[in-house]
Parts: sequence; C-alpha cells; structure tokens
Amino acid sequence: MHLVAFDGTAPPLPATPRGGPLSRSPPPSVVGLVIGQTPRDDLAAPLRRAAAAGAARSGGAAAIALAVRGALDGVCEGALPLTPPPPQPPPGLPPSPVDASDCPLITRLNDGTPVTVHEAALTPLLQRQLDAHAAALGGRGAPCVAVLLCAGRFDGLRSPSERITLLRPFAAAADAAARRGVRD
Repeated sequence: MHLVAFDGTAPPLPATPRGGPLSRSPPPSVVGLVIGQTPRDDLAAPLRRAAAAGAARSGGAAAIALAVRGALDGVCEGALPLTPPPPQPPPGLPPSPVDASDCPLITRLNDGTPVTVHEAALTPLLQRQLDAHAAALGGRGAPCVAVLLCAGRFDGLRSPSERITLLRPFAAAADAAARRGVRD
C-alpha cells in the first residue's frame, strides 16, 4: 500500500530511534548451483520465472536477487576434472557395479561442450562457489536459498552459513520416497 498526505505529497519516512533514515533490508536471494559452467540460461530461466512469480504474489514488494554459479567456473581447460568413459566389460559379462554416490555426471562447458565429471571431483568446486556466494552476501541479514541444479547426491556439500538454506533434489526425492514407504 502506498500512502500519500491529504495535500497529495508523499509522507516523510519514519525516523529510526537514532533519528536517521529508515534502512531497508536487502532482498532475499536465490543462488542456483550448476555442476558445469555458466551461463546456463536453460537452468536460470525457470529460477527467474519462479522469483518473478513469488514477487508478484507478494504484491511486488519482495524482489528476489538471483545468481547462478557453476562448479567449473574459473577452472581452466587443462585443469578440468574430467572423467574418462568407463571401460567396457568383455563380451558376455555384465558391467561392473557402480557406486551410486559417485556416478559420473554429464554437464556442459560454457561453449556447449559436454563433459563427464565425477561427483567427488565436483563437490569441492561447488563448495568453493557456495562459500564465495556467502562471502559476497557479507554480513547482510537477508536469507538465501541455494538450489543444487543437479540430481547427484553431493553429501559433502555444506551450507557455509545459517542464513543459507541448501536444497538438494536427490535428498528431497529420497525423503519423499521414504515417506511413501519406498526402501532400497
């Protein structure tokens, strides 16, 4: 709601207890964490739409700051932790079992090149990006939601601050399945 005085002018802002202008808290933020390189407009566009819809539902008053960070951002080509394709079993033998917590993940570089990287190699790189985002927020009191835009487990990934809520799709799906009685 916007208030105006009877004479049509805008009313003065209320003073803080110290008499200074009323400070506004920074907007909440969302950071999308991708396992490849940014930009990833295919993944950022749904986040932008959701942020805009949330702002519209709240009357437009609550803008949401949106950022997307990639695990492989800033990693030079020679240092990319690429995973070679798994060896093929001899004819007639089944493939060797795969550790479900460290499956090879396929992602893209910013030029569109597909690459395969193991979760274990990506976890510290994602943590670096999440820590950098927390540092960029500084001491501002605005809440932040970090959304891992990959279905990998990433059990070692941790929120660097109580202000940052980390959402992992794998954990959410596993929790939903467990609530419905689905077991390993």
